[in-house]
Amino acid sequence: MLYQDELDLRMASDFWRTIVHEMKDAQTLGLANGPAIKRLVVFHVEFERQARVVGESGVIHPTMKIKVPQIHPSWTVLKQAAELASTMEAELGISPRRRNVTKVQKKTKRTTAADEFLKPVAARPSNPLG
Repeated sequence: MLYQDELDLRMASDFWRTIVHEMKDAQTLGLANGPAIKRLVVFHVEFERQARVVGESGVIHPTMKIKVPQIHPSWTVLKQAAELASTMEAELGISPRRRNVTKVQKKTKRTTAADEFLKPVAARPSNPLG
């Protein structure tokens, strides 16, 4: 099992379900996408883990030996996970910016017999004599 924490398991399950649902709707889901989807879920969960750590302790923290404030290592991991997740989303075609894989189909206009009857008549030519 990849995750031991209950929160991580729930997040991974939710991310997996959301990704698969979006890909199914876009008709891009296939067996070959399984490993890529797994990596994307791992990046999302890792991002959330590191966001919790940074949220609790802050982006800047003092080091033990030299007592100089430094950027928290979790911040670096968080940024890398976000970049990798964006790359995987684009590769899988589920990134909001790159969802042009399938176009939205426009509804066709429904016509009735009344529409034909009430169709506008072309302008009549004016009478040249009068």
